[in-house]
Parts: sequence; structure tokens; C-alpha cells
Amino acid sequence: MAHSLSRGGGWLAAACLAGYMALLAFASLMPVNPDSALGATETRRFVNNLLHVPAYTMLAVGWVVCLERWTARASGLRTAVVAFALAALYGGLLEAAQAWVPGRVASAGDLLLNTGGAACGLAFAILWKRRSESSHG
Repeated sequence: MAHSLSRGGGWLAAACLAGYMALLAFASLMPVNPDSALGATETRRFVNNLLHVPAYTMLAVGWVVCLERWTARASGLRTAVVAFALAALYGGLLEAAQAWVPGRVASAGDLLLNTGGAACGLAFAILWKRRSESSHG
């Protein structure tokens, strides 16, 4: 069966992706006391916001890896675009959920950073695919 999860470490990739998504959810939805040490200086907020980009780049790349293992007909561009959409959607859902978490706010700026990170993952996946195709062909 060419498209099973067992092909090419599919179960391991799925488990890693699920664990990473749970880690993102935990980090995004953990209540924060604004008066605590985690609460915040402007520098701490700036650094925290910058972490959105690599976090969602890694999420999009994780989705690419899983989708390529799950789908026999996965094309590089289509897979990367679907991975981008899934990572951006997940970022949007986590941002929306923050509206109900004490000490957190849903932020359009964070949503843009999440989407920007997913776009970086899209670009990385496309470039990686082209590079591997040119070295094999």
C-alpha cells in the first residue's frame, strides 16, 4: 500500500508532528500573569513575538514531511501549499483561543507572524524539493 502511514516512517512523523502541535498549544494557551517574571518587558515581548516565525516555519515543514508520507500522489508544490494552509490555520485557531485565556490576548500581529512563519516553511519546502530534484535528475 503506497500511501499508508507506515511508508517511510509515517507513524513516527505523525507522532512528532502531533507532539509539536501539542507543545505549541501548551505554550500559546498557558495562562500568564502580566505581573509575573514571564509577564513582560518590551524586550521579552519582542523576542517572544519573533519566536512565532521559526515555530510556524517548523510546523509547516512538519506538515510537508507528514503529507509526503501519507499521500502517494503528493506533488511538491501542492503538498507545500496544503502544509502552509494547515500551519496558518492552526496558528489562527490558537490565536483565537487566546481570547479566553487569562493574561493572553488574541493578536492580529501574532497571527501575521504565525502566517509569515508558515510562508517561510512553504518557501523552504519548495526550495528543498527543487534542490533534491536537481541533484537527482
